Parts: sequence; C-alpha cells; structure tokens
Amino acid sequence: METSIWMIISIILFLFVIFLIYRSFKLIKVIEELQQDRRDDVEEISGILELMLTKMKEIDLRGSFEADDEVGLVFNMLKETIEKYRNAIND
Repeated sequence: METSIWMIISIILFLFVIFLIYRSFKLIKVIEELQQDRRDDVEEISGILELMLTKMKEIDLRGSFEADDEVGLVFNMLKETIEKYRNAIND
C-alpha cells in the first residue's frame, strides 16, 4: 500500500516537472517574440527620427532658420533633441 502511494506521488511529480519544462519553453518563445517586436519598434522609431531630421534640414535649405536668433535656437533645440533620442535608441 505504501509503495503504491509513493509511486502515485512520483508519477504526479514527474508529470508536474514535464509540465513546468513545457511551460518554460513556451515562455522563452514568447519572450523572444517580444524582444523581436521591440527591435522592430526601435528600428522604426530610429527611421522616423532620421526622416524628421532630414525633413528639417530640407525645409531650411538656405540655413536661414538655423542662423536666425530665435528661430535658430528652436531649430537647434529640436535638432539636438532628435539626435539625443536617436542616440539613446541606438545604444
């Protein structure tokens, strides 16, 4: 009688361990997918920031906004902010 109880407990524990191993692999797969999604998002945001900086420079072809005192200050602050975020994303 006592051996059969231990056998049942052993089988239950074995099945539980198998279940935990299965769930661990499933969770690892989910984490990998989330990491890939994050990488894709970072690449997309980085591209958007690059495009924003390029468009700002296209708008200011002659450099008049960048050279103007008040507008130039805002232009440079926007440019620095974009570059700061771009560098933070790439790091």
